[in-house]
Amino acid sequence: CVAVVIDRRALLVSGLVYAGSAFASLLQHTGINSTGATTILVLGAFVLLLSAGWQPLRAALVALVPGSLAARLPPPHYSGS
Repeated sequence: CVAVVIDRRALLVSGLVYAGSAFASLLQHTGINSTGATTILVLGAFVLLLSAGWQPLRAALVALVPGSLAARLPPPHYSGS
């Protein structure tokens, strides 16, 4: 959420290794027989969906941020139409 609000995709990408290992561990602990390929596929689908909806998601999240903080952030470029 922080990466989306501050409009920094690099921050999101830097967390992908951690997210991948956490997701793989979650699948392993739930008893789902998973391979690394499953983890990468699910994580890749999440990143693809996030990149497709980045601007509307960011506009919605910035609208929830208090005005004094939102004034310091780059403006969202989503018109909603």
